[in-house]
Amino acid sequence: MKHRLPITLLLLVGVVIIIAGQRAGRAQSEPALKAQCRIKVPLDWGEFVGASSYGLGFRDNQGTIRFVSQMSCNLDGPPNISLQIKRQ
Repeated sequence: MKHRLPITLLLLVGVVIIIAGQRAGRAQSEPALKAQCRIKVPLDWGEFVGASSYGLGFRDNQGTIRFVSQMSCNLDGPPNISLQIKRQ
């Protein structure tokens, strides 16, 4: 009976150390969510549909698909369109 208190105390300290280590590891492993480069794509270009060798693709409500391959960071205007496919 004499040894139960130190063993219980030792187990409790061990559990606290494990939980504290998990919380600290989780806080350190979360990446910073700050973008280094931002581009502004007009809303009328529509939804982002994916990326290909042509660049990033956007499709509007009329079916026009625009690809942007060269993006200049942090400019106020829209990026240049490298390929535009318009349905007629």
